[in-house]
Amino acid sequence: MKPFLIKYSGICKIALCVFLTMGCNLSIDGHFWPDNILPYVFLVLNGFVVFNIDRQKLSSRFYQKKTRVYAGILLIFCILLQSVILRLYLADTTVIFFKTVVKVLIAGISTAVILILCQLKAYEEKKIPGIMFVIFSVLEIIYFYMIRQITDSFSIYPLILLMLIYLSADNICPIENIVNKESIINRKSIMLKESTIIKIGAALLALFETLGYLALMYMEFQYGFLKWLGLTAVGTVVFTFIFYYVLSAIFVVLDNLLFAAGSICSTDNTVINSNADTKLYANSKNTLNYKEMIVISIISIGIRILYWLNWFPALLSKDTYIQMQQALGIVDYSNHNPWLHTIIIKYLMYSGRLMFGSNQAGAAVTAFASLLFSSLLILFILKYYYNKLPQGVWVLAAIIFILDPIHCIYSVTIWKDVLFAYALLAFCFVLMMMEEQIRQQEKPQSYMWVIYVVVSFVFCFSRTNGLYAWLFTLPFLLWHYRKMLKPWIISTLVCLILIIGYKGWMLPHFQVSEPDTVEALSVPLQQIAFTIRNDGKFSEYDMSVINNIVDMEAIGKRYNAHISDPVKNYIRNYGYQEYITQNKLDFIKMYISVGVKNPTDYIVAFLNQSRGYWHHKMSNYIYFSEGVHSLAAEIGIYRAPLFPADLSALADKLMDKYCDIWHTFWSLALNTYVVWILFVYALVRKRACFYFLPVIGVFITLVIATPVNDEFRYAYGIYMVLPLLLMNILKQHGVEGSRNIDKK
Repeated sequence: MKPFLIKYSGICKIALCVFLTMGCNLSIDGHFWPDNILPYVFLVLNGFVVFNIDRQKLSSRFYQKKTRVYAGILLIFCILLQSVILRLYLADTTVIFFKTVVKVLIAGISTAVILILCQLKAYEEKKIPGIMFVIFSVLEIIYFYMIRQITDSFSIYPLILLMLIYLSADNICPIENIVNKESIINRKSIMLKESTIIKIGAALLALFETLGYLALMYMEFQYGFLKWLGLTAVGTVVFTFIFYYVLSAIFVVLDNLLFAAGSICSTDNTVINSNADTKLYANSKNTLNYKEMIVISIISIGIRILYWLNWFPALLSKDTYIQMQQALGIVDYSNHNPWLHTIIIKYLMYSGRLMFGSNQAGAAVTAFASLLFSSLLILFILKYYYNKLPQGVWVLAAIIFILDPIHCIYSVTIWKDVLFAYALLAFCFVLMMMEEQIRQQEKPQSYMWVIYVVVSFVFCFSRTNGLYAWLFTLPFLLWHYRKMLKPWIISTLVCLILIIGYKGWMLPHFQVSEPDTVEALSVPLQQIAFTIRNDGKFSEYDMSVINNIVDMEAIGKRYNAHISDPVKNYIRNYGYQEYITQNKLDFIKMYISVGVKNPTDYIVAFLNQSRGYWHHKMSNYIYFSEGVHSLAAEIGIYRAPLFPADLSALADKLMDKYCDIWHTFWSLALNTYVVWILFVYALVRKRACFYFLPVIGVFITLVIATPVNDEFRYAYGIYMVLPLLLMNILKQHGVEGSRNIDKK
């Protein structure tokens, strides 16, 4: 048996990957929805087993190509088989019986194969799993058993997952696999530090997984607060163990990319493998020439124009319609939707009306300006990284930025969230450019300070949470550049003066009203409403304060975990929200009092209010099907595609199909996971990572104050900045950027 497995190890491992992946998916309702993290965990670990068990063969280019072919075949096979399962997934006894039989067979075969591999590994290495592995194994089996008791029968796949981790554990060691030990100083202490960082990163992902599930299944977890905390703690430990190996496996892949590109540094900040093969890079030239830039611009703008023509004059929501009313002087200015964006709409619409004489033309010009700006921003980014990345990475980023239908459709959408996404992308890009200039020239070029101030201002005021994300980034930015603090303090003071002038003089001067009180209290009001709905404990004082604002029983009935608008709108229409502003201390005292008496309700309501941004058991809506909101007809704006009707209908169907596919394999939570994984990797590799902080700041503001728990547009900026973060992580000579500053 052993010679047979060794001889056909590649085929056995590919078959094992197929069995495990399909069996895992069948065990969670037979599809690849991002409502469970296990399929992604299995794919990472399975792929790592395929690529890394036979490490002596990895030096062979033929073997590398063969494993890549295997991986491609596996991916195609899984996708095709998943589509078949989706079509068979019917409420029919025969189909259910068939699924059960297939599931049992897959579980049995895959368990037998992986047990044999585990035994071979233990025999060849003359060792058995360590005590910590056994402890975590027992904890994981107990935890999964408790969870499955609530929703379904016990599954064998947690045990198989443990075996997979055991198979790949010794091979998962970032840097150690590809760097000669003699080139590393104090390797053991460095490995311990790296391992600690990875474990902390894994713990946050584990907390997301555990809390998200417990919040989702809250009604089934009526065990009391202490038992709830206990289950949370056990689940977090279990998933930390799993995610630690998943992150480590991903980091080995990134290490190999960086090592091939000559961008990994040893502990003394010297570049390892600096004689990288120049063929890895997009081009040996310094930059794109003008002809190439023109070609990329034409492709990017041309593709977006097709979307613009089909959804002519623009995609326009109810919020945008209200902003256009303000821009046209029909209603008074309000900062409920950012006034800065309203003013931009006003002057772009004025230009369109001046040239073509209608609001329809004004909307079209506004959308065209948006697609033009997005194309130019993408062009600058791609030009900057052209000779700094492995060729495949640069091409992949270009394809995502230019061809992704979501980016294309949002480029012709007149919405504050689109402007904010561009501002976040530009802000991160400016920080990266300044870091590179400091690394090479010890200081940014003078024009960069002006760009930094302008981009910071737009970032702060293109959405309400932008200002708080910028303030969150500021202390880290100043600490990072503490050796050359003077220019950063001056530019920051200029930004603060502009911010104070905008909020303290400009908005009052133009009589711009601020959002009402309840708009800023989405999370506290949701927590109170959720506690009322669950018959929580309230003192007479608590009830009197709540009833002074609104009927207590009524807002409990209007609680909706997805969105806070039902509670807020009821208070606006039937309550007395002025009581909150006039009696702030009473409201705060009541809020704390209710929370102390009902901690579990408060925690669950808080988690439910933002769960879609950090837990994958959520879906979300990508705006495009409505086109132009019906209310916009009142100001002469309506959808009028410039394509023939049949072609336009086909384009709508294709976009709808793409969104279905996107939702099948991706989610807002996976955006967050990718950002966090890249951030942890930057920390482990001692690479400049402060440019992640604006993105993390945006995420934190969503968690604290989002009115909707899974709205794609709120997190669109995070989705858009992902390729940029990956590009900067993998760029050539991407060593720690501040060491030149430290030498000064």
